[in-house]
Amino acid sequence: MVSLPSPLRPVLAFLTLALSLHAQVSTEWDQSKSYDRGVVVIHSEELYLAHTQVPSGVELTNDLYWQKLEDEDPDSPPNDLPSSAPSTGTEQPAETPLPNGLINFSWGFKTIEEHDAETYLTESNMVKKFIDPEDALISYWGPSENGVVANLTYRFDFNGTLKSARARIATTSLNYSSNSNYSGSGFSSLWASKDGSEWSRISNNPTPSGESALVVFDEQLPDSLMDGSQLFLKIQLQSSDTPTDSYATARFSSASLNEVEDVFHLDANYSATTDDPGRTNYNLGVNEGIAYVLANLETYNLYSEAQYGSSVLSAIEQGKLMVTQSPGEYELIGLSDFNQTMKQRVQENAFELGFSYLNELITDPATSSATKDNGIRWGITWTDDENASSATPYTPGWLYLEQLGWVWTNASAFPYFYQAPSTTQEGSWMFFEEGSAPPRFYHFQTQSWMTIVE
Repeated sequence: MVSLPSPLRPVLAFLTLALSLHAQVSTEWDQSKSYDRGVVVIHSEELYLAHTQVPSGVELTNDLYWQKLEDEDPDSPPNDLPSSAPSTGTEQPAETPLPNGLINFSWGFKTIEEHDAETYLTESNMVKKFIDPEDALISYWGPSENGVVANLTYRFDFNGTLKSARARIATTSLNYSSNSNYSGSGFSSLWASKDGSEWSRISNNPTPSGESALVVFDEQLPDSLMDGSQLFLKIQLQSSDTPTDSYATARFSSASLNEVEDVFHLDANYSATTDDPGRTNYNLGVNEGIAYVLANLETYNLYSEAQYGSSVLSAIEQGKLMVTQSPGEYELIGLSDFNQTMKQRVQENAFELGFSYLNELITDPATSSATKDNGIRWGITWTDDENASSATPYTPGWLYLEQLGWVWTNASAFPYFYQAPSTTQEGSWMFFEEGSAPPRFYHFQTQSWMTIVE
């Protein structure tokens, strides 16, 4: 058996892994396409592995998504010579983290409004969520008070030993000392720990000399944080002279709802613990708990957004039906009942209504003399003196109008007229609108107004 030079063994192991992850190793890279995690592509005779889901448009040089597989220069000979001892076939290869749920870990969020953005958040002290006053799509964490250190701590428990980790965390520090519309200033920093007690600062974003400073930590975490089973990431924020009811001058994970990349992200590789099968997988338990609750919403008196929307619409329709079917229970009256009631009341109070309206019309100085003069032509005699005000039909009894046919009234019935039946309609009472020009009648049978035109 031919023994490979030791520097090439990890490369061969990595290539073998890549081949097992995706059968089409010879796929030519196309920037316009998206790629699944584990896909290997070729570009300029070099291999690249997608170590997470890759959206279209991402360059191969973006090591957040792609990893170049040829880490060795094939034109340069290795520094050490191959062993002269023949291979026994029992050598253990260097452990290579496999991309499955128990060993490789990847998690993040694009905005703090995502439903799982607080899955691993174990501490949120003196902080609150803000909506940007200039853009309602942007949200972020910030201090809830001035002059105090605000903390957000994320805890990750691994079912094994942490070997490597890379984080992407964004903070913004602001200084509004020269801004007439805003006030206050702030600063922020990032800290990491392997046990939650001893902390190392990995990024600092002090109060800027200008107005704004965005610092994105996007690096491998220090080796001093490895070889444990836990990882803690802490964001510290502090502001001063800031109206914290409106906005913050020290911000964490400020991002729009339209964001396409994670504003917070962690990739971690860890080796599984084989000597402690009873060890609790904290991360896996949290995810399973979330999945169980989502699948059993009614058990926890919860409802999905779709169920809520459907229930609201159903309740609205049920409410409409209850009111329209029983309006009396809500001190309401239907349109047909209203028309009938009004017709009955008008008929019962015809004399009072007619004479009251007539008296108001005659005594009103605004009533034109033309209107009163036209009353004679319409069959009404107007009387206006200081002792009495009244209106009586000019022709009591029956009279004939071209558009109405035969109609009848008298002094006690006026301003109500009875229209005689004809070959086209039944007899019906009408109400004459005094002072109208041209004259108008309300027809109770058709429940409509008609105008008499010459």
